[in-house]
Amino acid sequence: MFHHRFLCLIFTLILVTACTPTPFVTHQAKPLMPFDKALGGKLADQSYDLVVADGGYVLAGSSHSNSAGESDALVIKLNHTGEVVWRKTLGQAKWENSESIAVDGSHYVIAGRTWSKGAGRSDGWLVKIDAAGNVIWDKTFGTPSWDVMTSVISTQEAYVATGRTYQKVEGKEDEQANLWLIKVNKNGEVIWNKSLGGEQSEVGYSVIVGDFGYVVAGRHQVSDDSDAWIIGVDEASNVLWQTSFGDNTHDDLAKDIMRIDDGYLVTGWTQKSDTDHDAWLAKLDNQGKLLWRKSFGSKRWDQTAAVSGADNRYVIAGTTNKNGSLDGWVIKVDASGNVIWDKTFGDEDIDGFQSIVAVAGGYVASGLTWSKGSGYSDAWIVSINDDGELLSANPQGNNAND
Repeated sequence: MFHHRFLCLIFTLILVTACTPTPFVTHQAKPLMPFDKALGGKLADQSYDLVVADGGYVLAGSSHSNSAGESDALVIKLNHTGEVVWRKTLGQAKWENSESIAVDGSHYVIAGRTWSKGAGRSDGWLVKIDAAGNVIWDKTFGTPSWDVMTSVISTQEAYVATGRTYQKVEGKEDEQANLWLIKVNKNGEVIWNKSLGGEQSEVGYSVIVGDFGYVVAGRHQVSDDSDAWIIGVDEASNVLWQTSFGDNTHDDLAKDIMRIDDGYLVTGWTQKSDTDHDAWLAKLDNQGKLLWRKSFGSKRWDQTAAVSGADNRYVIAGTTNKNGSLDGWVIKVDASGNVIWDKTFGDEDIDGFQSIVAVAGGYVASGLTWSKGSGYSDAWIVSINDDGELLSANPQGNNAND
């Protein structure tokens, strides 16, 4: 059973990717409160992304519990104490999931994919909802093939999303996966739609506002391996610079990126084998030049999916197998990438983090847990103080290990 769940989680984290770019710090009026919540039904549920809004938190993910089809997009609003304010599932007869969420004033925009409608087998999907979770509009974007949106941000005048789209390559029978970057106005109408890449496979995992436009983190194929790929574009989607790096004999990908005063921090992982992944954190300058890269983890399966922080103190969050079972994982580092503390969170079953945000007094992380809750897996949200200690009014079933 553990082996089956381990493979399921690997598939989920690699192919169903979601990480919203996190800001320097998310300010909230109310103090960080203790909570450790498993949220879900009797089937599989999980959170891919997390934002701070309206004095509380909003999770975006997927739910097989009480869904209209195989799976629905899941959105949960919680107050500052971690209590559920409302819970919404969005979907139709087939399969939907929300992989990213962004705040736009009193509204939210959700990005993901849908198999139930659109132009292709799966389409990129944007849904705008109000403060109560009611749908304002629901739009699909894509080709006749497989398309997915993995990250979305809100700007003053538009929404920008990245992901993967398939394009026909001249002279080749098969379609090719390219990194996808699309900008729509506040009504969901396309401003521009860009496919970036060559004749091999590319995908975007995270998009943020950059110095002169936008910066996307992802991966691209290089011969038989893949490299982390970071691209800076202007407001019209013209490429200004691009950087790639990785191990010549292994696969690398960049999973999340955040802007800092003198450049960017990027996190991702190197896949050495099916069961040996190393997490890493890299710093780039404002033109995308790699300044340093630090690796973290064990000889087992270690991945980071999100980066956040401020004031020369940053955290990366993900999943590690270094204790013998998959646990949620958070590492705090200084401005040079040196480890301040390294903590795991979870129990004897499978647990992991997909998103983290910095708040006053600590951090809030979300992901999934098999160790507690109602179903096969539940969406999971926890509060952690500045020293890496789990803040929980009911800590039963959780470990916080150095």
